[in-house]
Amino acid sequence: MKNKKTFITILTFCIVVFLVVGVVFAALTMNTEYKRNVFTFGEVTIDLTEPEWDDNEPEEKLVYPNRSVDKDPQVTNTGTTNIYAYIEVQVPRAEVRTVTGDKTVNPKAWIDLFTYTINSTDWVLIDSNVSSDNLYTVNVYAYKKELLAPGATTSPLFTEVTFANILEGDITSGTNLTIPVNAYAIQSGYLNESGSTIAEKMTDAFEIYKRVKGA
Repeated sequence: MKNKKTFITILTFCIVVFLVVGVVFAALTMNTEYKRNVFTFGEVTIDLTEPEWDDNEPEEKLVYPNRSVDKDPQVTNTGTTNIYAYIEVQVPRAEVRTVTGDKTVNPKAWIDLFTYTINSTDWVLIDSNVSSDNLYTVNVYAYKKELLAPGATTSPLFTEVTFANILEGDITSGTNLTIPVNAYAIQSGYLNESGSTIAEKMTDAFEIYKRVKGA
């Protein structure tokens, strides 16, 4: 879908997580589903990929409390102009009991079901909020290292996600969870941002995008 009036390119990448039975802890398998909704201004186009994700290795997608799984979202500029690149991660939340290292069971509380460590050298958090239904923490990160030139690819935002150490049974087996990951691109030469650093300019540009989106 193309809309010449917009300068935002949006690419959605959803990671789907399924609760399954058959291990001591309630386990999850993770599958990928691509959902593309692309808006272009000129030649602004991007790809969102995860090179370490392998759909042909289902055992690698089994997730149980405290297990980490390789996930490495990154953005490639497939257009012809420099862009600001962003990644939005929607982390599912739930009211559950967690277990500490000494086997202490904590009272029920709302937590993010997955955690990750970002590459803070190249990426910076510019926006974070909890969704209106309280089911997701929505984090937006800007690629602050440099403008993304045509043909260039960002470093991964992170390299793995870790499932929380929740008490078995607090999430019903068979429940579907998703980690939606969205990539955004804004044509860097199109906006009149007020910031002095790339990170500040990208924050300003994203604020303009949010205003346009909400208009």
